[in-house]
Amino acid sequence: YKEKIDKNPNDINAYYRLGYVYELMSFVPGKNYFKEAISYFEKARSLNPMDVGLTENIAFCYIKMKDYKKAIKFLENANKLFPNNLWIEYYLGVSYFSIKDYKHARSYFSEVLDKSNGNEIFLKDLRKKMGKIK
Repeated sequence: YKEKIDKNPNDINAYYRLGYVYELMSFVPGKNYFKEAISYFEKARSLNPMDVGLTENIAFCYIKMKDYKKAIKFLENANKLFPNNLWIEYYLGVSYFSIKDYKHARSYFSEVLDKSNGNEIFLKDLRKKMGKIK
């Protein structure tokens, strides 16, 4: 993909795919390429700022790096542009939960539960987390 970028520095897809490769490599035990992934996702996002998937990828990398405040910044902006996106609201809840801001976590988790229509992907995890919020 680096060769594709050298040939066409505006190739959004090449930046996205390279970011995704670095993100996946970060799941290998002992490896951490999330900063590299973010760098390529950011470049792709600069070429297409309305791509919610890129914003989610960046936020997910920050969550994996345990930099929840940066994740929240990206997710809050994405939520303004794309309201009612369950994944954005879910990761906002997870991020707020992780920094012990239970008021905001509960709000986002409740939104997801209300809108998920019984989606098992969300229900099991959210009920567990909601049970921990006082």
